[in-house]
Amino acid sequence: MGYSGVQLRLPQRELLDQHIEAYFTQVNIFFPLLHRPLFEMQLETMAEDPQFIAVVLLVCACTARSVHCPTATQHGRQGWAYFDQIQPFLQIPNSQPARIYDLQILVVS
Repeated sequence: MGYSGVQLRLPQRELLDQHIEAYFTQVNIFFPLLHRPLFEMQLETMAEDPQFIAVVLLVCACTARSVHCPTATQHGRQGWAYFDQIQPFLQIPNSQPARIYDLQILVVS
């Protein structure tokens, strides 16, 4: 969908697991957008899809305050290093229909 060449960097797996746990226990319970079993399955099988990785980075950005990660702080804001990576994904190209990840990116961001 036009995202080739975009380099996305996820945190190390242990830290990523902490973000995912925090998201589903602190955020998703109030705003249930993501289905945890499906999300975790996709994490194992969709690791090459840049749009899904953008959703994962937004999960990390949402929980950056509760999961301490000094490398995720930019511009004095926690989680900004995650959010900053997904900027190319914030606009859905008019030429193609939106995928579920496009909508999740817009809502979670």
